[in-house]
Amino acid sequence: MKWLLSLLLLFGVAGSWANPVHDIKSGQTMIGIAKQHKQDWKALCKLNDLMPHCQIKAGKQLKLLGFEEVKASVVQAGEIPYSIVGRSPLLNCGKKSREAINEEAWSALSLSEEDRVYLRRHVAKGGPRKNITAEEGLVLIPTGTRIEQVTFCRDGKAVTLGPMRTTWNEDSVPRPVFGERFVLPSGRTVLWMWECENWVTWPTPVKPRTPPPPAPPASAPKTPPSTPVVTKEEDEDIPTMVIPPKTVVAERRCLLDPKLVFGQEHEPNDNGNVSHSTFVTAALYCIKRVGDGYTGWGVGLQNSWWDVRVNFGSGRAHGQSLAFGPAVERISDKGWTAEGKLLFGHMHQAFSQAQYRNEREIDFVGASVAYNDYSNRLAGKKWMPETRIYASVGIPTSVRATASNFLQPTDASELERHSVVLQAGVHQDIYDAKFATFWARVGFFSELPFSQTANLRLGISDPLRVCGVGIGFDFDLLHGGEAPGYGWWCDGVKLVEVGREGYRLDQVSDGKTAVLGNGAVMTPLEPDDETQD
Repeated sequence: MKWLLSLLLLFGVAGSWANPVHDIKSGQTMIGIAKQHKQDWKALCKLNDLMPHCQIKAGKQLKLLGFEEVKASVVQAGEIPYSIVGRSPLLNCGKKSREAINEEAWSALSLSEEDRVYLRRHVAKGGPRKNITAEEGLVLIPTGTRIEQVTFCRDGKAVTLGPMRTTWNEDSVPRPVFGERFVLPSGRTVLWMWECENWVTWPTPVKPRTPPPPAPPASAPKTPPSTPVVTKEEDEDIPTMVIPPKTVVAERRCLLDPKLVFGQEHEPNDNGNVSHSTFVTAALYCIKRVGDGYTGWGVGLQNSWWDVRVNFGSGRAHGQSLAFGPAVERISDKGWTAEGKLLFGHMHQAFSQAQYRNEREIDFVGASVAYNDYSNRLAGKKWMPETRIYASVGIPTSVRATASNFLQPTDASELERHSVVLQAGVHQDIYDAKFATFWARVGFFSELPFSQTANLRLGISDPLRVCGVGIGFDFDLLHGGEAPGYGWWCDGVKLVEVGREGYRLDQVSDGKTAVLGNGAVMTPLEPDDETQD
Protein backbone atom coordinates (compact mmCIF):
# COMPACT_ATOMS: atom_id res chain seq x y z
CA MET A 1 0.00 0.00 0.00
CA LYS A 2 2.73 2.46 0.95
CA TRP A 3 4.85 1.87 -2.17
CA LEU A 4 1.81 2.30 -4.46
CA LEU A 5 0.86 5.64 -2.93
CA SER A 6 4.46 6.77 -3.08
CA LEU A 7 4.67 6.00 -6.82
CA LEU A 8 1.42 7.80 -7.51
CA LEU A 9 2.61 10.89 -5.67
CA LEU A 10 6.06 10.87 -7.24
CA PHE A 11 4.88 10.60 -10.84
CA GLY A 12 1.74 12.69 -10.50
CA VAL A 13 -0.65 10.17 -12.00
CA ALA A 14 -3.17 10.26 -9.17
CA GLY A 15 -6.46 11.87 -9.94
CA SER A 16 -9.28 13.03 -7.69
CA TRP A 17 -11.20 10.15 -6.21
CA ALA A 18 -14.65 10.51 -4.73
CA ASN A 19 -15.05 9.59 -1.08
CA PRO A 20 -16.10 5.91 -0.74
CA VAL A 21 -18.85 5.06 1.74
CA HIS A 22 -19.52 2.34 4.31
CA ASP A 23 -22.99 1.01 5.17
CA ILE A 24 -23.27 0.94 8.95
CA LYS A 25 -24.58 -2.36 10.31
CA SER A 26 -26.04 -3.19 13.70
CA GLY A 27 -23.37 -3.76 16.34
CA GLN A 28 -20.60 -1.92 14.50
CA THR A 29 -18.56 0.83 16.16
CA MET A 30 -16.67 3.75 14.68
CA ILE A 31 -13.36 2.33 15.86
CA GLY A 32 -14.13 -1.07 14.34
CA ILE A 33 -15.10 0.48 11.01
CA ALA A 34 -11.92 2.58 11.00
CA LYS A 35 -9.77 -0.50 11.66
CA GLN A 36 -11.59 -2.43 8.91
CA HIS A 37 -10.70 0.25 6.36
CA LYS A 38 -7.31 1.08 7.96
CA GLN A 39 -8.25 4.70 8.56
CA ASP A 40 -8.19 7.04 11.56
CA TRP A 41 -11.48 7.01 13.46
CA LYS A 42 -11.08 10.61 14.63
CA ALA A 43 -10.61 11.79 11.05
CA LEU A 44 -13.73 9.85 10.04
CA CYS A 45 -15.71 11.56 12.80
CA LYS A 46 -14.61 14.98 11.56
CA LEU A 47 -15.28 14.08 7.93
CA ASN A 48 -18.85 13.01 8.77
CA ASP A 49 -19.55 15.97 11.14
CA LEU A 50 -20.03 13.62 14.10
CA MET A 51 -17.86 15.50 16.59
CA PRO A 52 -17.59 15.63 19.52
CA HIS A 53 -19.40 12.41 20.52
CA CYS A 54 -18.91 10.48 17.26
CA GLN A 55 -22.19 8.57 17.47
CA ILE A 56 -23.28 6.39 14.54
CA LYS A 57 -26.54 4.62 13.71
CA ALA A 58 -27.20 1.34 11.93
CA GLY A 59 -28.62 1.76 8.41
CA LYS A 60 -26.81 5.04 7.74
CA GLN A 61 -23.90 5.54 5.37
CA LEU A 62 -20.49 6.68 6.59
CA LYS A 63 -18.16 8.57 4.26
CA LEU A 64 -14.61 7.20 4.24
CA LEU A 65 -11.41 9.12 3.66
CA GLY A 66 -10.77 9.75 -0.04
CA PHE A 67 -7.48 9.91 -1.88
CA GLU A 68 -6.73 13.51 -0.93
CA GLU A 69 -7.02 12.68 2.74
CA VAL A 70 -5.01 9.48 2.32
CA LYS A 71 -2.30 11.32 0.42
CA ALA A 72 -1.71 13.66 3.34
CA SER A 73 -0.57 10.74 5.49
CA VAL A 74 2.43 10.00 3.27
CA VAL A 75 5.02 12.48 4.50
CA GLN A 76 7.69 11.70 1.93
CA ALA A 77 8.31 8.85 -0.44
CA GLY A 78 9.49 5.89 1.60
CA GLU A 79 8.64 7.46 4.98
CA ILE A 80 5.92 6.68 7.51
CA PRO A 81 4.32 9.30 9.76
CA TYR A 82 5.29 8.96 13.41
CA SER A 83 2.16 10.20 15.19
CA ILE A 84 0.76 10.18 18.68
CA VAL A 85 -1.98 7.60 18.23
CA GLY A 86 -1.52 5.56 21.42
CA ARG A 87 -1.34 2.05 19.98
CA SER A 88 1.99 0.41 20.71
CA PRO A 89 4.12 1.80 23.55
CA LEU A 90 6.99 -0.38 24.75
CA LEU A 91 5.91 0.22 28.35
CA ASN A 92 4.62 -3.15 29.65
CA CYS A 93 4.87 -4.68 26.17
CA GLY A 94 3.84 -8.32 26.46
CA LYS A 95 3.43 -7.89 30.24
CA LYS A 96 7.22 -8.14 30.55
CA SER A 97 9.55 -6.26 32.82
CA ARG A 98 11.15 -3.02 31.72
CA GLU A 99 14.56 -4.71 31.66
CA ALA A 100 13.40 -7.54 29.37
CA ILE A 101 11.64 -5.12 27.00
CA ASN A 102 14.75 -2.95 26.77
CA GLU A 103 16.88 -5.96 25.88
CA GLU A 104 14.46 -6.85 23.07
CA ALA A 105 14.47 -3.27 21.78
CA TRP A 106 18.28 -3.07 21.76
CA SER A 107 18.43 -6.37 19.89
CA ALA A 108 15.89 -5.10 17.35
CA LEU A 109 18.07 -2.01 16.81
CA SER A 110 21.09 -4.31 16.23
CA LEU A 111 23.13 -2.70 19.01
CA SER A 112 26.48 -4.28 19.72
CA GLU A 113 27.14 -6.11 22.99
CA GLU A 114 29.44 -3.28 24.05
CA ASP A 115 26.62 -0.78 23.51
CA ARG A 116 24.18 -2.96 25.45
CA VAL A 117 26.54 -3.28 28.41
CA TYR A 118 26.84 0.51 28.44
CA LEU A 119 23.05 0.94 28.46
CA ARG A 120 22.57 -1.66 31.21
CA ARG A 121 24.86 0.39 33.40
CA HIS A 122 23.37 3.78 32.63
CA VAL A 123 19.60 3.45 32.09
CA ALA A 124 17.50 4.29 35.14
CA LYS A 125 15.36 1.64 36.79
CA GLY A 126 12.24 3.80 36.79
CA GLY A 127 12.27 4.79 33.11
CA PRO A 128 13.71 7.77 31.22
CA ARG A 129 14.98 10.46 33.56
CA LYS A 130 13.04 13.73 33.49
CA ASN A 131 14.73 15.95 36.05
CA ILE A 132 17.88 16.32 33.93
CA THR A 133 19.43 19.11 31.91
CA ALA A 134 20.35 19.25 28.25
CA GLU A 135 23.98 18.59 29.19
CA GLU A 136 22.87 15.42 31.02
CA GLY A 137 20.97 14.09 28.00
CA LEU A 138 17.59 15.84 27.75
CA VAL A 139 16.46 16.16 24.11
CA LEU A 140 13.37 17.65 22.51
CA ILE A 141 12.13 15.96 19.33
CA PRO A 142 10.53 18.57 17.05
CA THR A 143 7.83 17.73 14.52
CA GLY A 144 9.21 17.02 11.08
CA THR A 145 12.27 15.13 12.37
CA ARG A 146 13.40 12.13 10.33
CA ILE A 147 14.14 9.03 12.44
CA GLU A 148 15.68 5.99 10.80
CA GLN A 149 14.45 3.35 13.26
CA VAL A 150 11.75 3.31 15.95
CA THR A 151 11.02 0.37 18.27
CA PHE A 152 7.44 -0.35 19.23
CA CYS A 153 5.31 -3.20 20.54
CA ARG A 154 3.78 -5.76 18.18
CA ASP A 155 2.28 -9.05 19.37
CA GLY A 156 3.99 -8.63 22.74
CA LYS A 157 7.49 -8.17 21.28
CA ALA A 158 9.69 -5.16 20.55
CA VAL A 159 10.18 -4.66 16.79
CA THR A 160 11.48 -1.81 14.62
CA LEU A 161 10.01 0.28 11.85
CA GLY A 162 11.47 3.06 9.74
CA PRO A 163 12.36 5.43 8.32
CA MET A 164 9.80 7.72 9.93
CA ARG A 165 9.02 11.43 10.08
CA THR A 166 7.60 12.87 13.31
CA THR A 167 4.16 14.43 12.85
CA TRP A 168 3.15 15.45 16.35
CA ASN A 169 -0.46 16.56 16.63
CA GLU A 170 -0.21 19.79 18.61
CA ASP A 171 -3.90 19.71 19.49
CA SER A 172 -3.54 16.48 21.50
CA VAL A 173 -0.09 16.97 23.04
CA PRO A 174 0.01 19.39 26.01
CA ARG A 175 3.79 19.80 25.77
CA PRO A 176 6.69 18.94 23.43
CA VAL A 177 7.92 15.38 23.10
CA PHE A 178 11.12 14.66 25.02
CA GLY A 179 13.58 11.82 25.42
CA GLU A 180 16.79 10.90 27.20
CA ARG A 181 19.87 10.71 24.94
CA PHE A 182 22.57 8.04 25.18
CA VAL A 183 25.78 8.31 23.13
CA LEU A 184 27.05 4.73 22.84
CA PRO A 185 30.65 3.48 22.71
CA SER A 186 30.18 2.55 19.03
CA GLY A 187 29.39 6.17 18.19
CA ARG A 188 25.67 5.57 17.66
CA THR A 189 23.10 7.65 19.53
CA VAL A 190 19.72 6.43 20.80
CA LEU A 191 16.86 8.15 22.61
CA TRP A 192 14.61 6.66 25.30
CA MET A 193 11.25 8.39 24.89
CA TRP A 194 9.27 9.70 27.83
CA GLU A 195 5.95 8.10 28.82
CA CYS A 196 5.85 5.41 26.08
CA GLU A 197 9.51 4.33 26.66
CA ASN A 198 10.07 3.55 22.96
CA TRP A 199 13.71 3.46 21.84
CA VAL A 200 14.65 5.32 18.63
CA THR A 201 17.86 5.92 16.75
CA TRP A 202 19.04 9.51 16.77
CA PRO A 203 21.63 11.18 14.57
CA THR A 204 24.90 11.81 16.34
CA PRO A 205 25.56 15.56 16.07
CA VAL A 206 28.29 16.31 13.56
CA LYS A 207 30.63 19.09 14.51
CA PRO A 208 31.21 21.33 11.43
CA ARG A 209 34.73 21.46 10.16
CA THR A 210 36.22 24.93 10.03
CA PRO A 211 38.81 25.36 7.29
CA PRO A 212 41.93 27.13 8.50
CA PRO A 213 41.98 30.83 7.52
CA PRO A 214 44.50 31.82 4.87
CA ALA A 215 47.68 33.32 6.19
CA PRO A 216 47.37 37.12 5.92
CA PRO A 217 50.08 39.10 4.17
CA ALA A 218 52.74 40.49 6.46
CA SER A 219 51.53 44.05 5.91
CA ALA A 220 47.79 43.29 6.07
CA PRO A 221 45.87 44.08 9.28
CA LYS A 222 44.61 41.20 11.39
CA THR A 223 41.11 40.00 10.55
CA PRO A 224 38.67 38.13 12.79
CA PRO A 225 38.50 34.33 12.39
CA SER A 226 36.37 33.10 9.52
CA THR A 227 32.83 31.89 10.15
CA PRO A 228 32.50 28.08 10.44
CA VAL A 229 31.41 26.54 7.16
CA VAL A 230 29.23 23.43 6.91
CA THR A 231 29.45 21.67 3.59
CA LYS A 232 26.32 20.46 1.86
CA GLU A 233 27.38 16.84 2.29
CA GLU A 234 27.68 17.30 6.06
CA ASP A 235 24.40 19.17 6.48
CA GLU A 236 22.23 17.11 4.19
CA ASP A 237 19.40 15.07 5.76
CA ILE A 238 20.56 15.75 9.34
CA PRO A 239 17.48 16.54 11.47
CA THR A 240 17.70 19.57 13.68
CA MET A 241 18.28 18.69 17.32
CA VAL A 242 16.51 21.26 19.46
CA ILE A 243 17.80 21.35 23.03
CA PRO A 244 15.27 23.06 25.29
CA PRO A 245 16.45 25.59 27.85
CA LYS A 246 16.77 24.39 31.41
CA THR A 247 13.56 26.20 32.36
CA VAL A 248 11.40 24.24 29.89
CA VAL A 249 10.90 21.32 32.27
CA ALA A 250 10.22 22.26 35.85
CA GLU A 251 12.40 20.17 38.13
CA ARG A 252 10.30 18.11 40.49
CA ARG A 253 11.06 18.22 44.15
CA CYS A 254 10.68 14.47 44.29
CA LEU A 255 8.90 11.46 42.81
CA LEU A 256 6.61 9.28 44.91
CA ASP A 257 7.64 5.63 45.17
CA PRO A 258 4.99 3.51 46.94
CA LYS A 259 5.54 -0.09 48.07
CA LEU A 260 2.99 -2.63 49.25
CA VAL A 261 3.41 -6.39 49.74
CA PHE A 262 0.88 -8.65 51.45
CA GLY A 263 0.25 -12.37 51.80
CA GLN A 264 -0.67 -15.32 53.99
CA GLU A 265 0.89 -18.53 55.28
CA HIS A 266 -0.84 -21.67 56.56
CA GLU A 267 0.32 -24.75 58.45
CA PRO A 268 -2.54 -27.26 58.31
CA ASN A 269 -0.93 -29.88 60.59
CA ASP A 270 1.86 -29.06 63.04
CA ASN A 271 1.70 -31.98 65.53
CA GLY A 272 -1.93 -31.25 66.25
CA ASN A 273 -1.61 -27.49 65.79
CA VAL A 274 -3.13 -25.50 62.92
CA SER A 275 -1.84 -21.99 62.26
CA HIS A 276 -2.71 -19.13 59.92
CA SER A 277 -0.90 -15.83 59.55
CA THR A 278 -1.31 -12.69 57.44
CA PHE A 279 1.27 -9.99 56.82
CA VAL A 280 1.35 -6.53 55.22
CA THR A 281 4.43 -4.41 54.65
CA ALA A 282 4.23 -0.98 53.05
CA ALA A 283 6.20 2.19 52.53
CA LEU A 284 5.91 5.52 50.74
CA TYR A 285 9.09 7.27 49.63
CA CYS A 286 9.83 10.66 48.15
CA ILE A 287 12.78 9.91 45.84
CA LYS A 288 15.10 12.25 43.98
CA ARG A 289 17.95 11.75 41.54
CA VAL A 290 21.29 11.65 43.36
CA GLY A 291 24.46 10.54 41.56
CA ASP A 292 24.01 7.25 39.70
CA GLY A 293 20.59 6.48 41.17
CA TYR A 294 17.75 7.67 43.35
CA THR A 295 17.61 8.30 47.09
CA GLY A 296 14.31 8.45 48.92
CA TRP A 297 13.02 9.30 52.37
CA GLY A 298 9.62 8.34 53.67
CA VAL A 299 7.64 6.28 56.13
CA GLY A 300 7.33 2.50 56.44
CA LEU A 301 4.79 0.17 58.03
CA GLN A 302 4.76 -3.51 59.02
CA ASN A 303 1.67 -5.33 60.25
CA SER A 304 0.94 -9.00 60.92
CA TRP A 305 -1.81 -11.16 62.42
CA TRP A 306 -1.70 -14.80 63.52
CA ASP A 307 -4.14 -17.38 64.81
CA VAL A 308 -2.96 -20.81 66.05
CA ARG A 309 -5.15 -23.69 67.21
CA VAL A 310 -3.07 -25.79 69.62
CA ASN A 311 -3.43 -29.18 71.27
CA PHE A 312 -5.75 -30.50 68.57
CA GLY A 313 -7.98 -27.47 68.77
CA SER A 314 -8.47 -27.33 72.53
CA GLY A 315 -6.41 -24.15 72.87
CA ARG A 316 -5.96 -20.95 70.88
CA ALA A 317 -3.08 -18.48 70.59
CA HIS A 318 -3.58 -15.33 68.54
CA GLY A 319 -2.22 -11.82 68.25
CA GLN A 320 -1.26 -8.82 66.17
CA SER A 321 1.86 -6.72 65.69
CA LEU A 322 1.85 -3.21 64.22
CA ALA A 323 4.91 -1.01 63.69
CA PHE A 324 5.73 2.09 61.66
CA GLY A 325 8.43 4.72 61.45
CA PRO A 326 10.83 6.64 59.19
CA ALA A 327 12.41 4.85 56.23
CA VAL A 328 15.11 5.44 53.62
CA GLU A 329 15.87 3.71 50.32
CA ARG A 330 18.53 3.80 47.62
CA ILE A 331 17.92 2.71 44.02
CA SER A 332 21.10 2.30 42.01
CA ASP A 333 21.34 2.41 38.22
CA LYS A 334 23.74 -0.56 38.52
CA GLY A 335 20.92 -2.91 39.46
CA TRP A 336 20.42 -2.97 43.21
CA THR A 337 18.22 -1.37 45.87
CA ALA A 338 18.67 -1.02 49.63
CA GLU A 339 16.00 -0.14 52.17
CA GLY A 340 16.05 0.59 55.90
CA LYS A 341 13.31 1.34 58.45
CA LEU A 342 13.32 2.46 62.08
CA LEU A 343 10.17 1.02 63.64
CA PHE A 344 8.12 1.85 66.73
CA GLY A 345 5.34 -0.60 67.43
CA HIS A 346 2.98 -2.51 69.67
CA MET A 347 2.25 -6.25 69.91
CA HIS A 348 -0.75 -7.96 71.45
CA GLN A 349 -0.62 -11.69 72.33
CA ALA A 350 -3.36 -13.84 73.89
CA PHE A 351 -3.71 -17.52 74.80
CA SER A 352 -6.67 -19.50 76.08
CA GLN A 353 -7.35 -23.17 76.87
CA ALA A 354 -10.22 -24.51 78.91
CA GLN A 355 -10.58 -22.03 81.82
CA TYR A 356 -7.08 -20.60 81.55
CA ARG A 357 -6.40 -17.18 79.92
CA ASN A 358 -3.39 -14.92 79.54
CA GLU A 359 -2.59 -11.76 77.59
CA ARG A 360 0.58 -9.79 76.89
CA GLU A 361 0.87 -6.15 75.72
CA ILE A 362 4.33 -5.31 74.40
CA ASP A 363 5.70 -1.98 73.25
CA PHE A 364 8.88 -2.26 71.22
CA VAL A 365 11.38 -0.44 69.05
CA GLY A 366 13.01 -2.12 66.10
CA ALA A 367 14.63 -1.86 62.71
CA SER A 368 14.48 -3.66 59.40
CA VAL A 369 16.82 -3.72 56.41
CA ALA A 370 16.51 -5.21 52.93
CA TYR A 371 18.87 -5.51 49.98
CA ASN A 372 17.80 -6.50 46.47
CA ASP A 373 20.31 -7.30 43.71
CA TYR A 374 18.75 -7.64 40.24
CA SER A 375 21.84 -6.85 38.15
CA ASN A 376 21.75 -10.33 36.58
CA ARG A 377 18.20 -9.70 35.38
CA LEU A 378 19.26 -6.35 33.93
CA ALA A 379 22.02 -8.18 32.09
CA GLY A 380 19.45 -10.53 30.56
CA LYS A 381 20.50 -13.62 32.54
CA LYS A 382 17.83 -16.26 33.14
CA TRP A 383 19.51 -18.19 35.97
CA MET A 384 19.72 -16.58 39.41
CA PRO A 385 18.39 -13.26 38.08
CA GLU A 386 17.57 -11.65 41.44
CA THR A 387 18.50 -12.03 45.11
CA ARG A 388 16.74 -10.42 48.08
CA ILE A 389 18.17 -10.40 51.60
CA TYR A 390 16.11 -9.16 54.55
CA ALA A 391 16.42 -8.90 58.33
CA SER A 392 14.55 -7.27 61.21
CA VAL A 393 14.78 -7.01 64.98
CA GLY A 394 12.34 -5.89 67.66
CA ILE A 395 13.39 -5.05 71.23
CA PRO A 396 10.66 -4.63 73.88
CA THR A 397 10.59 -1.38 75.84
CA SER A 398 7.74 -2.47 78.12
CA VAL A 399 5.78 -5.68 78.76
CA ARG A 400 2.46 -5.95 80.58
CA ALA A 401 0.90 -9.36 81.23
CA THR A 402 -2.23 -10.73 82.91
CA ALA A 403 -3.34 -14.31 83.58
CA SER A 404 -6.38 -15.99 85.07
CA ASN A 405 -7.68 -19.48 85.80
CA PHE A 406 -11.39 -20.06 86.37
CA LEU A 407 -11.74 -16.26 86.24
CA GLN A 408 -9.34 -15.88 89.17
CA PRO A 409 -6.12 -13.85 88.63
CA THR A 410 -2.92 -15.87 88.74
CA ASP A 411 0.79 -15.13 88.73
CA ALA A 412 1.89 -13.65 85.36
CA SER A 413 5.48 -12.75 86.23
CA GLU A 414 6.85 -15.42 83.89
CA LEU A 415 4.95 -13.81 81.02
CA GLU A 416 6.45 -10.38 81.73
CA ARG A 417 9.90 -11.42 80.63
CA HIS A 418 11.19 -9.42 77.69
CA SER A 419 11.56 -11.39 74.46
CA VAL A 420 13.66 -10.16 71.55
CA VAL A 421 12.16 -10.87 68.12
CA LEU A 422 14.58 -11.65 65.28
CA GLN A 423 13.81 -12.45 61.68
CA ALA A 424 16.09 -12.91 58.65
CA GLY A 425 16.10 -14.66 55.31
CA VAL A 426 17.17 -14.89 51.69
CA HIS A 427 14.76 -14.96 48.76
CA GLN A 428 16.36 -16.21 45.53
CA ASP A 429 14.73 -16.09 42.11
CA ILE A 430 16.12 -19.24 40.50
CA TYR A 431 15.06 -19.07 36.86
CA ASP A 432 13.10 -16.69 34.62
CA ALA A 433 11.01 -18.84 32.28
CA LYS A 434 8.77 -17.43 29.59
CA PHE A 435 5.57 -17.68 31.58
CA ALA A 436 6.82 -17.94 35.18
CA THR A 437 9.67 -17.29 37.60
CA PHE A 438 10.79 -20.05 39.98
CA TRP A 439 12.04 -19.03 43.42
CA ALA A 440 13.27 -20.36 46.77
CA ARG A 441 13.42 -18.80 50.24
CA VAL A 442 15.26 -19.77 53.40
CA GLY A 443 14.38 -17.94 56.60
CA PHE A 444 14.76 -17.84 60.38
CA PHE A 445 12.37 -16.53 63.05
CA SER A 446 13.03 -16.28 66.77
CA GLU A 447 11.15 -14.88 69.75
CA LEU A 448 13.66 -15.57 72.49
CA PRO A 449 13.29 -17.34 74.83
CA PHE A 450 9.97 -18.80 73.65
CA SER A 451 10.54 -20.04 70.10
CA GLN A 452 13.08 -20.51 67.31
CA THR A 453 11.97 -21.61 63.87
CA ALA A 454 13.68 -22.12 60.50
CA ASN A 455 11.69 -22.30 57.30
CA LEU A 456 12.18 -23.35 53.68
CA ARG A 457 9.90 -22.40 50.81
CA LEU A 458 9.90 -23.30 47.12
CA GLY A 459 7.53 -21.53 44.79
CA ILE A 460 6.54 -19.99 41.49
CA SER A 461 5.38 -16.53 40.44
CA ASP A 462 4.21 -14.85 37.26
CA PRO A 463 6.89 -13.38 34.92
CA LEU A 464 6.42 -9.86 36.33
CA ARG A 465 6.57 -11.20 39.89
CA VAL A 466 3.25 -9.61 40.78
CA CYS A 467 2.05 -12.61 42.81
CA GLY A 468 3.56 -15.91 43.86
CA VAL A 469 2.72 -19.14 45.71
CA GLY A 470 4.97 -21.49 47.62
CA ILE A 471 5.12 -24.67 49.69
CA GLY A 472 7.66 -25.88 52.22
CA PHE A 473 8.44 -26.76 55.82
CA ASP A 474 8.93 -25.02 59.17
CA PHE A 475 11.47 -26.58 61.54
CA ASP A 476 11.16 -26.11 65.32
CA LEU A 477 14.73 -25.58 66.53
CA LEU A 478 13.89 -25.69 70.27
CA HIS A 479 11.59 -28.67 70.57
CA GLY A 480 12.22 -30.55 67.34
CA GLY A 481 9.87 -31.55 64.58
CA GLU A 482 8.77 -30.04 61.32
CA ALA A 483 5.48 -28.84 59.90
CA PRO A 484 4.43 -28.57 56.24
CA GLY A 485 3.18 -25.20 55.11
CA TYR A 486 2.07 -23.22 52.11
CA GLY A 487 1.39 -19.59 51.34
CA TRP A 488 1.04 -16.81 48.82
CA TRP A 489 2.11 -13.20 48.41
CA CYS A 490 1.34 -10.27 46.08
CA ASP A 491 2.98 -6.96 45.27
CA GLY A 492 0.10 -4.52 45.56
CA VAL A 493 1.74 -1.72 43.57
CA LYS A 494 2.56 -4.02 40.65
CA LEU A 495 -0.94 -5.48 40.87
CA VAL A 496 -2.47 -2.03 40.34
CA GLU A 497 0.00 -1.13 37.59
CA VAL A 498 -0.57 -4.34 35.65
CA GLY A 499 -4.33 -3.97 35.98
CA ARG A 500 -4.18 -0.37 34.84
CA GLU A 501 -1.69 -0.84 32.01
CA GLY A 502 -3.37 -4.07 30.95
CA TYR A 503 -6.59 -2.14 30.53
CA ARG A 504 -4.75 0.41 28.45
CA LEU A 505 -3.20 -2.32 26.34
CA ASP A 506 -6.71 -3.66 25.73
CA GLN A 507 -7.63 -0.19 24.58
CA VAL A 508 -4.64 -0.24 22.29
CA SER A 509 -5.78 -3.49 20.70
CA ASP A 510 -9.16 -1.86 20.00
CA GLY A 511 -7.53 1.10 18.30
CA LYS A 512 -8.46 3.59 21.00
CA THR A 513 -6.12 6.32 22.17
CA ALA A 514 -4.28 5.31 25.34
CA VAL A 515 -3.30 8.15 27.65
CA LEU A 516 -0.15 7.71 29.73
CA GLY A 517 1.10 10.39 32.09
CA ASN A 518 0.79 13.67 30.21
CA GLY A 519 -1.67 12.35 27.64
CA ALA A 520 0.87 11.45 24.94
CA VAL A 521 1.87 8.00 23.80
CA MET A 522 4.27 8.09 20.87
CA THR A 523 3.81 5.14 18.54
CA PRO A 524 4.55 4.54 14.87
CA LEU A 525 1.92 3.57 12.36
CA GLU A 526 2.15 0.02 11.11
CA PRO A 527 3.03 -0.38 7.42
CA ASP A 528 -0.53 -1.14 6.35
CA ASP A 529 -2.00 1.73 8.38
CA GLU A 530 -0.50 4.66 6.51
CA THR A 531 -3.90 6.12 5.82
CA GLN A 532 -4.08 7.32 9.41
CA ASP A 533 -2.93 10.75 10.45
